Amino acid sequence: MGGGIIPRTAWQALPPKPTLHEQEYEVPLTEVLDYIVIHKTNLRRNLPPLDLQRRSQNSLRYPWDDIPYHYYITWDGKIYEGREMKYVGGHAGRSYESVKEKGAGNPDHITKDPDYGSIGVALAGMIHDDIPRDYASWAQIESLKWLIGYLRNEYPRITRDRVILHREVDKKITRKRKLTPYPDVQGRTNCPGNGISKQMEGL
Repeated sequence: MGGGIIPRTAWQALPPKPTLHEQEYEVPLTEVLDYIVIHKTNLRRNLPPLDLQRRSQNSLRYPWDDIPYHYYITWDGKIYEGREMKYVGGHAGRSYESVKEKGAGNPDHITKDPDYGSIGVALAGMIHDDIPRDYASWAQIESLKWLIGYLRNEYPRITRDRVILHREVDKKITRKRKLTPYPDVQGRTNCPGNGISKQMEGL
């Protein structure tokens, strides 16, 4: 782990729910991780990681097993370790195929989830309609740039064109893998917003 990343122990992360073990990768991470997906939380920009984890685990609509992202970057540019990398994330949406096979009790359903093989990175802050307020902070962008470089060095399958925005998951992961987007988020989200999209150009 890079020296710029604050580990879970330092921010006193809560234990994940016991069911998270079902989402553990069964192959070496260097052989499966091939995308980075950039998000914005659409929550206040100074929300501590522990509060984000609590909100995620206690959500009525989507009660996650743990914080859904692998990394969380606050407004001041601090990078926090989120969900452990050995677990599939909970950030990129779902596919009809993964939902159907999970319902049928197929333990391999997770391999047909858009999250499978993708690293979730979330920037703290609200998503606005107007670009000036939609921008991430300079510190966040600098930290994101460092983190992308670090992760691409650790996981060589992640090429530059595989660093994508959440709103691109439908086209660049789900449909590319010949899966069907589940209509709960994908295709409707503008995450991480137009501001960060513009700032990502050239990163």
